[in-house]
Amino acid sequence: IKKMAEKPSDTSDNQRLKQMFCHLTPKKAVVPYTMAFDDEKNIWIASKGGLFKLSPDGKKILWSKENAFPKKMSAYTQVVFHDSRIYHIQNEDKTGLSEFKIYSTTGEELHDSFIDGRVQSLVINSENQMFMTKQAETGQDEFFIYTTTIDKPTKWDELVVLDEKAFQTLCLYDDNTLVVATVSIPINMYSKEWLRFVDIKGKKLSPPFSTHGKNEGQIYFPRAIKRYEDDIIVLDKTGKFQRFDRQGKYLETSATIDAFLGNGFEIVGDEAWIICSGIVYDESQETICDDWLEKITLDGSSWKIMSFIFNEISSIGESIEKTKKETLNYLRKLSNLKDLPPTLRSQLASQAKTLSKDIHGIHKNSATKFHCKKCNLILDNKVIIVKIRKHNKKRKLCEMKCKGCDTTFWCNIMNKSKNKKLPETKLDKEKDKKNIVIEFNKNQKIVKPKIDVKPKKKLSKLQMMLQQQLELDKSSQMSTFFDSFAL
Repeated sequence: IKKMAEKPSDTSDNQRLKQMFCHLTPKKAVVPYTMAFDDEKNIWIASKGGLFKLSPDGKKILWSKENAFPKKMSAYTQVVFHDSRIYHIQNEDKTGLSEFKIYSTTGEELHDSFIDGRVQSLVINSENQMFMTKQAETGQDEFFIYTTTIDKPTKWDELVVLDEKAFQTLCLYDDNTLVVATVSIPINMYSKEWLRFVDIKGKKLSPPFSTHGKNEGQIYFPRAIKRYEDDIIVLDKTGKFQRFDRQGKYLETSATIDAFLGNGFEIVGDEAWIICSGIVYDESQETICDDWLEKITLDGSSWKIMSFIFNEISSIGESIEKTKKETLNYLRKLSNLKDLPPTLRSQLASQAKTLSKDIHGIHKNSATKFHCKKCNLILDNKVIIVKIRKHNKKRKLCEMKCKGCDTTFWCNIMNKSKNKKLPETKLDKEKDKKNIVIEFNKNQKIVKPKIDVKPKKKLSKLQMMLQQQLELDKSSQMSTFFDSFAL
């Protein structure tokens, strides 16, 4: 029996369709990594599928620059909003180059260039300085943080350097301070990791803090680092949002999601907007790659706790629905008991009908039930006497007698409406009679239908004259028709 390397999750193995803020996969923003907000609070998503501008509610795509072949793109696409412009970097996997573009917020392309190497992280401070790190290449032993200004996007210089320790995720703490994650090479699950502060003006690195691991206060390949108040919050592959102060001291775990799903986040108020991407089960229990945005409050919240509460609410709703259905079935059974009085059965049937509408709604093709207008009893074959009486060839009357109140109803079954329903018989409110009798004209002749009558053929004028003459001969014993021509 094969066993999974990781235990199945109890929160996100299935699609989180009800919890997600914005579903990115249908919008073709597949495998997203970073996001940004512009002046109008529109959401910009950088993904392997391209660059997307979404409305503030995440429902509409306002503008997009799609990639025709997202699988050919490398990881860590970047998007930053600064000074009414969008800075976007995407990496090509095979060429090892990064395409750097600058757009206006309306989508107009203002700059296009290539950077040697694959970019991993990009930040911009209020002094128009840009800082970036690159992904480690095979055989590389020196690693740099690069810098330039927004008016010289192609002239990148080295800010700081480390030997045999790669720079990865960057965070802008203030205009003169960066936070960076570093990792020893070769990069694998056993690599050593640290966090460091960077003095921009002094071009110096602080002593490292935190260590590699999955316990509280340890980091395991940070995906994103953001400033929160006077502290920093680190999201790593374990799914924990860990808070550190300016001196590098671990304070708390502000939130927790499932491992390996969070690629990045942005802080809005006291919430983290998480960029999620991973393999989940869809509604048919088939594995799919799904991408979405989801919010979580930075107050110790956890997907596991939230999922438990959500499941409890769902189970309560399901139990209420189940109770309603059981009550409906019980009412229907009672209304069909012959031992009960017809009036009581009528009331039970009426309650069942109301409850059925509440549960199932009104269906287009549902059967129509007719009620007695006096006692509200359902007129089915058990509580009604039905007789068909022929009045004439074109008119047949249906006599229905309710067993509950002995009221007699009449309706003409030959006159069908367009909806193919029997016309309703309106009762006279002024009359208080049990039996309603329809009076017919006494002088009206009742024509009996003929049996075994052959269909008439069209006759010529001569044949009609001959037929008339034969009838006259039978009645008056006169000569044949041809004798009349001798007169």
